[in-house]
Amino acid sequence: MSNRRELVKFKFDTLPPGAVRPTGWLKDQLQLSADGLAGHLFEFYRYVSRSTWLGGDWEYSELNEASPYWFNYIVPLAWSLDDAKLKSQAKSYLDYVLDHQAEDGWLGPETTRQTRGLWARSLLLFGLTYAIDPDSIIVKTSTSSIENLPNPIFARDAPPVFLTVDAWKITWPTDEDTAAWPPIDPVVDKDKNEKIKLVPFGSAKLHIAQFPVAKPQ
Repeated sequence: MSNRRELVKFKFDTLPPGAVRPTGWLKDQLQLSADGLAGHLFEFYRYVSRSTWLGGDWEYSELNEASPYWFNYIVPLAWSLDDAKLKSQAKSYLDYVLDHQAEDGWLGPETTRQTRGLWARSLLLFGLTYAIDPDSIIVKTSTSSIENLPNPIFARDAPPVFLTVDAWKITWPTDEDTAAWPPIDPVVDKDKNEKIKLVPFGSAKLHIAQFPVAKPQ
């Protein structure tokens, strides 16, 4: 069983994509981007073309944010210049993401509750917001998706994205009873390290009331 709900109307009037066209120097700079490296990343850059969001296996961090950053950039560039090639790239990317969402509606490559975070999805939605028309888009969701989707993110037994690192205690210098700059080459005892889990800031600020930023493993 599914619910069909119209998107809530924007509070302020919005301009459709491409309604504002760059001219002069700004247009020249945007065109340089489109004709240069930025406009061709989808063709060769592994963190975009072979991103986990597109079924690949390339990411530079556990946040899975590389290609969403690209999408958030390419959408306004494509529509501002009315560039058919860049629009096609954005559409191809989005079609794959929407066609491969999880059963509960989750967007992205994460397959476990523990690896789900909001940050990369916010970048994707920034790009979507630019092109969305609340009068014509219909949201199709299942009842279970509405009820259960937030739970894997905010439940106490499901930590946000984290990184496991090796850590050593060091003697931190002080300057007039205040912390000084950290030592560049601190002396550490390699035999007394411990594993700790770090929550990246983009996830930590959403969970700080429930989870410590770092804790011994």
